[in-house]
Amino acid sequence: MIEPGTYLLYNAGCASCTSLAEQVIAASNGSLKMASLRAPEFNRVLRAVRPLWRFEPTLLTVDGRTAQVATGFLMRFRLLWLLGPRRAIRVARIASRFDVPVIGMGTLSTYPARIAEEQLRKVGSGTRVWVRLGRRWKINATPKTLVLRSRLKKIKLAPQVIEEIRYMASLDENQGFAASAIPGTLDESRRVRLVRVLLQAGFLTLTPPRPRIFATRLRGRYGTPAVRH
Repeated sequence: MIEPGTYLLYNAGCASCTSLAEQVIAASNGSLKMASLRAPEFNRVLRAVRPLWRFEPTLLTVDGRTAQVATGFLMRFRLLWLLGPRRAIRVARIASRFDVPVIGMGTLSTYPARIAEEQLRKVGSGTRVWVRLGRRWKINATPKTLVLRSRLKKIKLAPQVIEEIRYMASLDENQGFAASAIPGTLDESRRVRLVRVLLQAGFLTLTPPRPRIFATRLRGRYGTPAVRH
């Protein structure tokens, strides 16, 4: 049985995620509790509230009868509301040390799920993709090499794609785009190939950002939801 409260659910299999979560909880001064996304009792609640929930940083509030789930932008908003401005600033400073740009947008995340080869093959010049939430791109370019880094990933690319990479790095996370719209010197087939490489490496995603909050009235020990808003 989950005790009433607000829980920050994180990836307990990631050492840096755990360290960041612990520091965020300490900075919250008792406003938040922490729990693993893999914990069975929390899995049951997440499935009841959001049947198609994704393995991502989540703020879960349980009061005994109702559960609320927030991710993405709404997670950030609720953290600000729960912590207040001063503690929220303190938490944001902690997050910045882990190369997390904004609390709730990629915070405490895990390694990106590997995209299926079948999905990858279907990606064409008109397929819409998005920059993965919270993925801050760091570009190190020389005449001979181009290295693209994020907090969890590093890949080497041909230096000729620098214009295309800079364009994608400049986009807002809510701006979907297709390979055909990427400016630069590459022809269409090579732009598609570059998008597939970035999808496979986790810098891009086929899933648009969907910051939502759900409320569900729970039956028994977080069984079948009776009411959903």
